[in-house]
Amino acid sequence: MAGDRKRKLPFLPHTSWDSIWERYMFDQELRTIVFDGIVSIEVHLKSCMASELAKTTGPFGYTAPDGMPGLSPEEHRNAIANIANDYQRSSLPQLRHFRATYSDPLPPIWILVDCLSYGDFKKIFYKGADPSIKRQLALQLGIMSNKPGVSNEKLLRDWLENIRIARNKTAHHDRFWNCIDSKMTPIKPKLYPNDATWWGNQWEPFRRPESKGPAGFLTMEHYLLNQLDITYWRNNFVGLMNRYPSFPLKHMGFPETGSHCPSGNSAAPFSPNNTATRTGRQFWRIALFQARIEGQAVCGCAATANSAAAVWSS
Repeated sequence: MAGDRKRKLPFLPHTSWDSIWERYMFDQELRTIVFDGIVSIEVHLKSCMASELAKTTGPFGYTAPDGMPGLSPEEHRNAIANIANDYQRSSLPQLRHFRATYSDPLPPIWILVDCLSYGDFKKIFYKGADPSIKRQLALQLGIMSNKPGVSNEKLLRDWLENIRIARNKTAHHDRFWNCIDSKMTPIKPKLYPNDATWWGNQWEPFRRPESKGPAGFLTMEHYLLNQLDITYWRNNFVGLMNRYPSFPLKHMGFPETGSHCPSGNSAAPFSPNNTATRTGRQFWRIALFQARIEGQAVCGCAATANSAAAVWSS
């Protein structure tokens, strides 16, 4: 059996069973990490939306058309009808308790929003919310315009759609590690190279036309999680990359450049003991990616695996 696994496959030249199994396991672990991060972002969005809607329109304000100004009267009517139907049929304990205890036709927003699918949340409550609420959510997530203190709600709206696509792919076990899907690829913040403090400049490696694959999405996901002070996600991602040192990183959309290194080592993603498992070129592809998602500046240098270990050691 072991010999059969190592022989080349007739329909996939130069590919062994071991290679296929490795890619399957890597993709499965990567999907788990990506989905876990998405869920954290989703919970934050729903919680903040419920809080802001309750403060501005009241716990049942969403039931009135003026409480959801982003929806047309017809869209609001259809949305409330669908919500009411799902509410009556739901067996979720919190909704059953509310039905049995209170006579209100629908539950308050803070109960309802947690029971919605991500798609319904985005299509009904995010779209319908007052623009000021959307700007507040973008501000909390650090999605800013180049004007001081002004958030970029349009970019958040686009990223929420990217998250929806990635969420479906990871939840339905679609291949993710080398997926090239324009609907999942986030729009990059505008480039302002003369502004040293502009956070969008950190996306420069992913503006290239040939930068395809999920690396752009992973960068965006990490950025949002970093705004929420969720640090374990990065550790899980780096640990995954270290466990699969021979993986073809270019198919994930990582920058090809091997002549960059982060200046500084306060948040080193790799320990010196792990660098020996990668070539210098592979290491610096990931090192540059980590520098970008951490928002660190980069400087040019000629790197080898040994010098990389010295730079990243704390």
